Amino acid sequence: LPQVATKAAGGGASLKTGQSLGIGKEFPYRSKCILAFQRVQGHEVCFFAMYVQEYGSSCPEPNTNRVYISYLDSVKYFSPPRLRTKIYHEILIGYLDYAKRRGFTNAYIWACPPLKGDDYIFHIHPSEQKTPKPERLVGWYHNIVNTCMDDGTAPVSYTHLTLPTNR
Repeated sequence: LPQVATKAAGGGASLKTGQSLGIGKEFPYRSKCILAFQRVQGHEVCFFAMYVQEYGSSCPEPNTNRVYISYLDSVKYFSPPRLRTKIYHEILIGYLDYAKRRGFTNAYIWACPPLKGDDYIFHIHPSEQKTPKPERLVGWYHNIVNTCMDDGTAPVSYTHLTLPTNR
């Protein structure tokens, strides 16, 4: 899929005294959708999707050289099933390594599972597919982050997990 370059409005936050906080009014970024397919009975079946925003070196602080993994979704069609988790891990680790090699210094992962009946990317998951509880999802991401830290593929020295606050 094509990547999209866009800008996010920042608002130029300031203190009550009117003094600027040095936060830019625009944050240019590149939005990407990363998909994985497997050929099943002669058809290309998408089983994994991930949306990221990449804020490069031209973006003002606080987003300079940062990537945000905002949505990650999958459907349980990958075969063999015993390799699903390993494939998902490898895709995410591969992306983080790619980001590091491109000069990104921090990665943020939004770790919030959908509520029952909600879908982030894929419309209607198989009825037998379970949605992970927040603790399990955070643990899953921590395993990936630890692997990246151990093998040196994580941007800088830490990948940040953003957790839901009111769910």
